Amino acid sequence: MLKDKLLLYYTRTAKLGVKKEILITLHDVAEAMFTSPRHSRTLLKEMHTVGWLEWVPKVRRNQRSLLHLKYSPDELRADLAKQHISTGKYEKALALIDN
Repeated sequence: MLKDKLLLYYTRTAKLGVKKEILITLHDVAEAMFTSPRHSRTLLKEMHTVGWLEWVPKVRRNQRSLLHLKYSPDELRADLAKQHISTGKYEKALALIDN
């Protein structure tokens, strides 16, 4: 998935708390992301792979997993804007930082 799209879901998840450990069910994460639990699991795995968060899922339904968001959405926007600028995608960079 594109990092710009992934940032949208991260921003929605950041409302749960940034830079602190959160014990939360997958269903609650899905509600915060406005998506299904299955899709939210995929998104969490992608964000974990990119290094934006730490996620330790628990086995079985309705178990509280450990979620730790490493960066604020503003920090990620700035980082993605720098990446777009380095590749010459100035319009995307400006859109990320609200022109």
